[in-house]
Amino acid sequence: MTTIHALATALADAFLAGNGWRRTDLVDQGGLVLGVRRRWLWPVADTVLVAYPHPPTDRPRELATFLSTLDPLRAAVATARQHQRPIAIHTRPVTPTRTVHRPWHTPVIDTVGDLAAMLHLNIEHLDWYADRRAMNRRATAHRLHHYHYRWTDHGRLIEAPKSRLRALQRQLLTELLGPIPVHPAAHGFVPGRSAHTFAAAHTAQPVVVRIDLLAFFTHIPATRVHGLFRTAGYPEPVAHTLTGLCTTRTPHP
Repeated sequence: MTTIHALATALADAFLAGNGWRRTDLVDQGGLVLGVRRRWLWPVADTVLVAYPHPPTDRPRELATFLSTLDPLRAAVATARQHQRPIAIHTRPVTPTRTVHRPWHTPVIDTVGDLAAMLHLNIEHLDWYADRRAMNRRATAHRLHHYHYRWTDHGRLIEAPKSRLRALQRQLLTELLGPIPVHPAAHGFVPGRSAHTFAAAHTAQPVVVRIDLLAFFTHIPATRVHGLFRTAGYPEPVAHTLTGLCTTRTPHP
């Protein structure tokens, strides 16, 4: 039985793979997916065009989520289940994602393949380092981990990336994150700034207050990192992969 999520995802991909973004274009693309132009495709197309006047070529997952909430689509799936006549997906037209906007002078990376080429990796190695399936967290052998782990005398867990991942993260810091403007008070991991530039701002001041933030890194979730890459204009699959490269899930042991 085709689920609402599976149908919405197939329709979203098909809509974005079409040659136009008009009502008839969306209905025709939906007809390719279903094998026939169902009556409920017309109100679905109308609602999509109101919500998205332009094709969201960088947000196929968002479009699929939106489609899964539409009453005509949900009613069609419910009716198919009631009559035990499952909706079959006949074809899956798909098109590569594309960058829609670039607020800063960051490199254009339209697809995960483009990201792999930029990092001089094949897709398999990129997926291994991004660890989008959380294999690093479940692995028991240390050689399968992407990080070294050690505890300090004060009970703090240090997670240091191994050499290859560290090199990839440094490249991303320089080429992708470097052009993104940060607050003037930020000095750590900012190209051109260092502990010296941080200290210089406090030199000869009558009072200097030293504070530390408890559990700082663990309070920046992957969703926030993903949001940063999306704000920079990277399409959803690219932002998702970049998030995997820049974050980690600590193994259970």
